[in-house]
Formats: sequence, structure tokens, C-alpha cells
Amino acid sequence: MKSIDMGSIGKNLSLLVLIAVLPALAIILYTGVEQRLHAIGNTREQVLLVTHTMAEIQTDIDRSAQQILSTLAMLPQVNSLDIKSCNTIFKAVLGQNPNLQNITLTNTQGEVLASGLSFNYSNLKDRKHFQQALERKKFSMGEYILSRVGKKTPAIAFAYPVLDNGGNPTAILTTSISLARFSSFYDDLELDEDTFISITDHRGVRLLYYPPREETNPVGKSIQAAAWKACSRALTPGIFMEKGSDGVRRIFAYRPVQLSSEATPEFYMWTGIPEAKVLGPANAILARNLLLMLVAAASALLVSWIMGKKALITPIKELVAMAGKFAKGDLEIPEKPAFKSGELGTLTQALHDMAASLAINRKSLEQNETRLRLLMDSLDAVVYVKDMDTHDVLFINQYGKKQIGDITGTTCWQTMQKDQNGPCSFCTDKYLLDDQGDPQGIYTWEFQNTITGRWYYIRDRAIKWIDGRLVRLEIATDITEKKETDAKIAEERERLAVTLRSIGDGVITTDTQSRICLMNTVAETLTGWSTTQAAGRSLTEIFNIVDMTTDQACKNPVEKVLASGETINMASPMTLISKNGDRKHIADSASPILDMQGNVTGVVLVFRDVTEQLCTEQELRKITKLESIGVLAGGIAHDYNNILSAIIGNIQLTLMDSNLTDRTQRFIKQALDASLRAKNLTIQLLTFSKGGRPVKKTASLVRLIRDFVDSTCRASNIACHCSFPDDLWPVEIDRSQMGQVVQKLIQNACNAMPNGGTIEVSCQNVRSSPTKHPDIAPASNRVEMSIKDTGVGIAENLLDKIFDPYFSTNQPGRGLGLAICHSIVTQHNGQISVKSTPGKGSTFTVHLPASTQRSESTTQRKKSVQEARKLRILIMDDEEMLRDLTRAMLTDLGHDTFLAKDGVEAIEVYKKAMDNNTPIDLTIMDLTIPGGMGGKEAVQKLLKINPKAKVIVSSGYSNDPVMADFKAHGFCATLSKPSRLADFTDLINRFTDQDLTI
Repeated sequence: MKSIDMGSIGKNLSLLVLIAVLPALAIILYTGVEQRLHAIGNTREQVLLVTHTMAEIQTDIDRSAQQILSTLAMLPQVNSLDIKSCNTIFKAVLGQNPNLQNITLTNTQGEVLASGLSFNYSNLKDRKHFQQALERKKFSMGEYILSRVGKKTPAIAFAYPVLDNGGNPTAILTTSISLARFSSFYDDLELDEDTFISITDHRGVRLLYYPPREETNPVGKSIQAAAWKACSRALTPGIFMEKGSDGVRRIFAYRPVQLSSEATPEFYMWTGIPEAKVLGPANAILARNLLLMLVAAASALLVSWIMGKKALITPIKELVAMAGKFAKGDLEIPEKPAFKSGELGTLTQALHDMAASLAINRKSLEQNETRLRLLMDSLDAVVYVKDMDTHDVLFINQYGKKQIGDITGTTCWQTMQKDQNGPCSFCTDKYLLDDQGDPQGIYTWEFQNTITGRWYYIRDRAIKWIDGRLVRLEIATDITEKKETDAKIAEERERLAVTLRSIGDGVITTDTQSRICLMNTVAETLTGWSTTQAAGRSLTEIFNIVDMTTDQACKNPVEKVLASGETINMASPMTLISKNGDRKHIADSASPILDMQGNVTGVVLVFRDVTEQLCTEQELRKITKLESIGVLAGGIAHDYNNILSAIIGNIQLTLMDSNLTDRTQRFIKQALDASLRAKNLTIQLLTFSKGGRPVKKTASLVRLIRDFVDSTCRASNIACHCSFPDDLWPVEIDRSQMGQVVQKLIQNACNAMPNGGTIEVSCQNVRSSPTKHPDIAPASNRVEMSIKDTGVGIAENLLDKIFDPYFSTNQPGRGLGLAICHSIVTQHNGQISVKSTPGKGSTFTVHLPASTQRSESTTQRKKSVQEARKLRILIMDDEEMLRDLTRAMLTDLGHDTFLAKDGVEAIEVYKKAMDNNTPIDLTIMDLTIPGGMGGKEAVQKLLKINPKAKVIVSSGYSNDPVMADFKAHGFCATLSKPSRLADFTDLINRFTDQDLTI
């Protein structure tokens, strides 16, 4: 029997021969069972081989990605976050590695800093590979993602941390490899359409399912629980039979993929072949044999034995041998497959194709290695790799060979240093590994080579070599010339340091090439550059000045001094743009530095910040301009409001006539609406005059802002985000006027974003904030309100004009909005300012004095409802038309009215009513009576007669601050002109409730 022992299939064939002597039925049934087992066995071999091959491909991908990212992480351009250089390098690497979808460099918040390809999405913080690389500080693989570059296709993502000297991540390198290549692998196998290949991540989520079946096996969703339970956390390949998500029973094979032998699987490779497809041929053979059992039993046994040996055992052994060669890395295969037909032939051909593909990939990796070596050789720095155990040099780039020769294969301490009897005492290997012996952060140091005498700035890091051993990668940049230059200027810098620090103006000294030598503290603050950062750089790079009006770059003052040899002074203030983009207005002068022979050796530049001075001057001009308009507005407001009062009142009385036709009522209502709009215009004009002084109450800005933000931004394509601290201080404001400020600033922001955008509204408490304008009273504490948009912005030459009346940059605007805002804020003892960058948006900031009182409760007391009662009301006004109109309104409301043209007559009427025991319930007084006693004087006399008298002050305009502080003058409420019927109704109702405060 040993002569026919050919493994499991051979034993089964031998068993068939023994069974051939059994009754015909038993032979046929056994033959059918044998065929089923044979088909399942073949299928197991196939699916295991396919999953094994897919796992090998994936492992090569992981190693390739790790090698590329770890190499990029060592580049100085990446470590210094040189975005422009990183973009160039990444694009070059992508061009050489078509399998990579993209390479990005992100900060630790996930924001993309550099990218090989352009794409809109700019934050990768939510990705698993990013989070793990940041947390573990080592190479990490992601879970299921849809690529955000180009077409949204499934991809495998990788991340590698860029570490600082302390081993802490400063940035994250990421890349992703499309899973689409496995689709091509499936097509090459030419499998049945119900056979699939799949990849799942460590949670059982499908990354790839091919051919795609989104209805039953969608990518991005978890596989069924039974299948996941069978392979979850398995470290070795497996196979089982189960019903799939689409209801088809299949033979499943899986193979886990790990980043390292100790790690848990990151991915699982799957292959599934329908059981019906496998058993279908066997069932057909069984049916056929039942029909032919009498005539072909003997022939079938002989043929099955011969064909089984030739068609099954030999090809399978060849496939197993071929797979073993692949596992050992031997990709040499026969030119033609040994088996040409059937599924085994298809699988054999697929393995041949797979070997060819692996060979191509291997060649690609070798080419990548060549490209990376070329990249290393192009660096102007010594780059070498040495074994951390044997100290043998494994690699040195071309620059290093020019400096110290080709020392590959030698011991580093023997060829790179002199007079060493063993490993160097200053060797940095001990700093590159943690307590567990794993690689940690980059170690940087400066060292003078003992052979060449050259100084180098060195960056060392431990990495795993391609064979798994630990090596040290060192990048050494020659800084000898820099050391010599530093030594020469150190003495001069020390002599000037004390003098420069004591000067209150900014001081910068340069050489004759306009390179910066020294800067004092003030200059560092104004430019945003430290002396260390600026030393050796061109003056135009650090001292960036532009014309205040045109924003055009100014000529280098050093060049002017060198050309003339004399001291120059700036004719007018210029704008200095600091490193972080801040703008300061400065005045400066520049003088030549002469040596003992009178030769010019450099230039000293002295400048000071005049921003505050210019802002104060502009603010004074602005306030003066607004005050002039206020005089005009105040002169018009009083007479205009009296006229409007008569118009609005008569219109409202007319509307009460029940005999009016619908058409007439419609026309009259239109006239009323127009009159009310005229009233709003009057209110805007009043803000320019002292007559529009605010009626202040303690309130919180939060609710006021939210009310106007909701109403202004509703039903628009603009998003508004609000941010307020819980402990925001209350302020003393006129809610109506300050509401205009908020509304107009929000509308202004919306107009600046016609295509949509974002508005950010925030408030914060500011302690001891000094005011910039001498006329604005200082406050120990202030509340700051900021409204920022992402609109078109405002040109710098227009910023000092935007608060001017009738100046507007918006087409639909009339130019009063910001002027009104400025007037209202100023009358609240506050200040308003704006910062804007064209194309990026504007930020308006309002400062208001903080109140020491608590704000009013947001829930007002519910007034009691009482039945209206008939009142006796005294009306004092110098305009007969207004007196008659008011009487008509109040009479229609059911009240008795008494008239007086001035204060003297009003007092007489009031006394007479008291003497007749019919006292006046309510008095409405005009504040100003030309040539007679007005309300301010009359109310005092009236209160002497009756201290409990209820007196309301009414006015369209007044230079007297009575309207803003009416209670201090004896009044219990105010009534602004023009007044509507509803105003009288509301006032009477509140009087009935014994609550006349406004």
C-alpha cells in the first residue's frame, strides 16, 4: 500500500478501488460522496492559497509604506516643517510610487500642512492611523476609510510620527494605498462570479469586497457575526463553511495580517467560493453514474484512478510546491502552466500571474530604493546608517563619501574618528532607545569631527533596518562657516547689547549687504523676530514696511543711506508689517555706521511706534465730523417729529372710521406705513445729536445679541456662531439703540458675504482696559463685543472712512449704518474699531463700560390685568394741532381730556381740578415750549402742589438730557414723538397697573 500512498487524495482513490467490488448502488453513492469531498478539498487548497498570496501582497505594501514614511520623517525639511519643500518632495515621491494615493504632513491637531496632492479637506484628526501614530509614537495603520483624494475609493491609510528631541510628536506623516489593486488581482484569477475576495479591518469592517455587492455585502459595514466570531483575533490562517450575508453558503478562508509578529492582526484577507459551485460537478457525476452504473462501473473506476492521479494529485503537488517557493521569496516559475484547463488550471495560471506581479512589485521596490538613495545623495549633508550592535557602517550617501570617503562595511569609530580604541565615549546610541530597547525621539547635537576638524549639526535617530535589526540613522550638516561667523560677531554684539536694550525706540543694525546684525528688544517686539532668528537675514525680510496709503512696498532705507552716505528721515509715517502679520505705523530714521577711516561698514535704523498717536488723531477728526452732523440733525428733528405726530395721529383716527371703504383703508394704511418709516429715519438722525442720548438700563449683551442674530441671519446661507462666557459682566445700555448697533453690524457682515459664509460673534470681559480717545471716559472694567465675518474685507485706505456718514462700500447701503453705530457707541462712553484684510474678512470690536449693577431679570414681572377705567388727562403742548390731535385720540379711548398751551396754564388747570375735587389722573407735558414754561420747570411746580402727581414727558428732540434721565427730573415715564395711538394705549394700560417705568 505504501507504493500508492500519495497523500489524502491518493488514499481516497485507493478506497474507491476497494469499494468498487461492493454492490453497484453502494459504489455509485460512495463515488458521489468522494467527488464532493474531493471538490471541497481542492477548494480549501485554492482559497487558502489565494488568501496567503493576498496577505503577502499586503505585507509588502505595509513594509513599503513604513519604509517610505520613516525615511521622509528623517528629512530636515520635514522636521523643520518646511511646507514648500515638503510639498515638492511629496509630489516627487508620489510620481515615483503610483500605488500611493497621497502623502500629507499634518500638525498634532490633524490640520494638513503639506500634501503631495491638492484637496479641500484639511483635517485628519478623526482618522485612526493619525490618532494611533500620535498616541503610540510609532508607525500605525488605519482602519476603513474612503480616500479624500480624487475619487472616493476604499484605501488603507498609514501614519508615522515626526518626533522632536524629547520623543514627542511635532507632526504626523500620512499616506494611503488604494485597495483597487486587489480588484485586478481577482480579475486575473478569472474565478466564478459568485466567488469573492475581501479585506476586513481589525473590527470586522469590510474594506474591500470584490466583485461588489452593495445590497448584501456593502463596503464600510461589518461582516456577519458568525463569520467574525470564527476569525476574530486569530493569528493563523483558517477555513470554515458558513452561510454568507447574501444567503449563499460558501467555503470561507481567511488569513490575518500583522504589522509585526507580536502585534494583533490589523487586517484579514478573505476568499469565499459558493458550496453549490464546488459540489455541483460532484452531484452531476453522481446522477450520471446512477444511469451508467451497469455499463461503465469498471471503466469509470479505472479512468477515475488514472485521471485523478494526472489531473488532481500532480497539479496540486505542483501548486503546493509553487506556493512553497513563493513563501521563500523564489518567484522563478516555469514558462508555461503544467495544467491548462479547469479551475486548477485557472488557479495555476493565476499563480503564475501573481508571481509575475510580485516580481514587478519587487522591481518597483528596488527602483524606489534607488530613488531614495538618489534623494539621500542629493542632500548637502552627511547621511549614514550604522548597526547599533556591531557599529558597522551600512550606508553612506555621496556627500558623506566626498567628506570622509566610502566607509561602507567598516567600523564607524575606526574610520570616522581618530585615536579611538573602541566605541566613542560621545556615541549617542544610548540616547536613541527607551528603557524597553525600542526606538525613541530624535537626538540633536553639535560636534567637531576629530579627523576633518569641521563642525556639524547632527540629528540622530534609531530605526529598524530592512532586516529588522536596530540601526542609527545620522544626518550631519556642516556648520563650520556659521560657527566662524558667530564667533566674529559675538564680540561686537556684546558691546552693543547693553546700549541697545536701554533705548526706548526700535534699533536695528545691518552690514553693507543689508543683512541684520543686531536688534534691540523694542525692535524684536515690533517686527516679531528675535535677534537669533533675524541675524544674517536681509533687512527687507525682517523690516517689512509699506506706504500707509497705497500699501506699496517702500524702498529699503539701508540702500538710501548707502547711496547717499548721510542720515535720512522718513518723510511721513509708514506701516510696518510684523512676522505674524500685525501692522504698526512707524516713524524712522537711518544713519551710516563709519569705521575709523570713515568708511561705511553698516547702517543703524531707529524707529518708533506711532500707531496710537495716529489712531487718536483719526478718532478726534471722526468725532468732530459726527458732532457737526449732529447739530444739523438736532435742528431738524424737533419740527419734523411734531409734523409726523400730526400726520400719524390723524391717519390713525381716520382708520377708526367704520364708514371707510376697503380701498380707502388700504391707501390710508400705506400712508401710515410710510409715515412710520419716516419716524425710523428721524430716530437715526437723532443718534447724531445729544437729543438722541440713550435711556440706559443695566442689561446683559448676550440676550440682546442672540435676539438680533436670530432675526438677521434667519433664512440665509450664512452661518452665525456665538461664544459667550458664563460670567459676562452686565453693561449700562439703551437696549433699543444698542440693538441698532448689533443689527447693523450683523447686516454689514451679511452684505460682505453675498455667496454665503460664517459670522462669529463673541464677548469677553476686559479688565482695566484704557481708552484710546481722551474724550471717552475711562472704565476700570469693560465688556468687549467682537463680530467677525469671512467676507470680501475692506481695503486699508478705506478703513478710516467707513464711519463717515453716507460713505458705503456696499451697493445696497445708504452709508448711515456704521456712522450711526459709531455715534451710539460713543454716547455710551464706549469705542468701536475695525480690523480687516481684503479677501479674508473683517472684525468689528465694540468696547462698553462694565456695570457694577446686576442686570435686569430676563423674565419680566407679569402685569396684573385690571379693567380699564376712565381717566382725567391733562395735555400740555405749544402746538395747537398736536393738542387737538391728542385730545381726539384720548377721547376715542374713553378718557376726559384737558388742554394747556404752556406750563403756567397747565398748573392753573391742575389746581382748579383739585379744588373741584376732580383731580387730574395723568399729565402729559411737552418738554420744550418756545417763549414759555416747558415741562422741565412745570413738573417741579406741579409736584409741589401734588407730590404724587403722575407726569409724563413728551418730546421729539431736546438738547437737555431729561429724556435720558427722566426720573431724576420728577417724571415717571417718557413718550417720544411722533406718537401712535398704540403708544397712548400702552401708556394708559401701564398707568392703570400702577407701573409707569420704561
